[in-house]
Amino acid sequence: MTRFVAGTSRLLGMLMLGGTLAASGQASADRGRLEGRVLDPSQALLPDATITVTNTATGASATEHSDSKGHFEFLTLAPGHYRVIITDQGFGTTSLNDVTVRVGTTTNVEPHLQIGAAETQVAVTAEALIDTEQSSLSTVISRQSIDSLPLNGRNFTDFTLLTPGATTDGQGMVSFNGVAGNFNNYSVDGGNNNNAFFSQQIGRTTVPFQFSEDVIQEFQVTNSGFEAEFGQAGGGLVNTVTRSGANQLHGDAYYFILDSVFNANDPINKKIGIARPSNRRQQFGGTLGGPIKHDRIFYLVNYEGQVRSQPITVNNSAATAGLPANFFVANPALAAQVNAASGSFARSFNQNAAFAKVNITLNSSNSLDATYNYQRYRSPHGYFNTPTSSGDGLSLTDGSTSHFFQVSLRTVLNAKTTNELRFHFGSDLHFDLPDTPATGPAIIIQNPDSGFVFGGNRFQLSTSDHRFEYADNFTKLIGDHTLKFGVDINDNYDT
Repeated sequence: MTRFVAGTSRLLGMLMLGGTLAASGQASADRGRLEGRVLDPSQALLPDATITVTNTATGASATEHSDSKGHFEFLTLAPGHYRVIITDQGFGTTSLNDVTVRVGTTTNVEPHLQIGAAETQVAVTAEALIDTEQSSLSTVISRQSIDSLPLNGRNFTDFTLLTPGATTDGQGMVSFNGVAGNFNNYSVDGGNNNNAFFSQQIGRTTVPFQFSEDVIQEFQVTNSGFEAEFGQAGGGLVNTVTRSGANQLHGDAYYFILDSVFNANDPINKKIGIARPSNRRQQFGGTLGGPIKHDRIFYLVNYEGQVRSQPITVNNSAATAGLPANFFVANPALAAQVNAASGSFARSFNQNAAFAKVNITLNSSNSLDATYNYQRYRSPHGYFNTPTSSGDGLSLTDGSTSHFFQVSLRTVLNAKTTNELRFHFGSDLHFDLPDTPATGPAIIIQNPDSGFVFGGNRFQLSTSDHRFEYADNFTKLIGDHTLKFGVDINDNYDT
């Protein structure tokens, strides 16, 4: 098998070593930011106030002090819900409950401290509905939306079509602002989740899904103005964050079924006497997450499977049109082959996907995340994905196997300086191959786009894309500005 080395990806990754200076920017691709000003009852700014944020799910907390302008900022917070407590000498304590941090966005709050020792509890639902700190045009699809909105097939990336400027490109991919889907960039937990050979997300458009919908925390869709670290995209960016475990044990199990026996036949099929096509899809799985060590180590695991049966009907009329009336009478062996390749054939679309994630708080300054996802899809006779078809490819099995592995170390050097070190490995195997090798040369009759092939298969494909990514991002606050620079090296091997 021929081996190709994508050296260009390596070069481009090394050239990303550089820096940016902006009014605000994200310290980590899969994190959000919280900032604000502390004020007294007269709207005066309070310096040196103590601000503590606590993740209500994991108990992880961080503390900072407001600067001389009363301003504070938390650079890297995991998407989720937080409790914010503000204290200052001579003032009462103010607590902001249910402050929401979204991926890739900045949430702003302006807590007010009251004079005296009284404690103030403020029930808020604060989140960045409009992010005034960013120039990019983006939309966050939250976990609540993922849970609430119906989705045929459970591929969470289909929700990108709900965002402004997004539509299908006619090839099964998403187009942003009219740009072909091959120019998009997909990231998961900050890691590069693209197939370099096909210029698509891993899994492409042929598999039901790569990640189970149940393991997605939220994702941000940006169609313009994204930062330099999210390069490689002329279209849009889909920045996904996976779920993590928490202090409380949570789990779920689910089963979904779609069966054509509950559907009416298509009016056109009725008119020409075609029976209702059979289609039965079952999707099932479960998720479990919780603590290994309270407030320190968490896990989340998931399995989801799909079993789908949709027989294919092959029509031979296109291949036999125009032949003499007695052609098959004079060629009985050929007639037998054509008849054997026509009619209804069993076809399945089956997949297994498994996910595991561990989050570890090493100490007050360092945290470690490790994520693994496995996906295996096999579809005998699945090269054609429509109910009826004509031509060759009937014996081809459409298949895909992908692996996603990533380890990230985040370090808070001080209140204004953070660093993220990340290693990512991804592989994506795709093939359309016959069950057995061809025993002879291919013989094509009639139109090559709608005819039959005997003795061999003229279309065969097998390609595997391997990616090794090494990234480091350093972020520092300097006054009202954010300085960020780093390196992102992507080493691709296609075979």
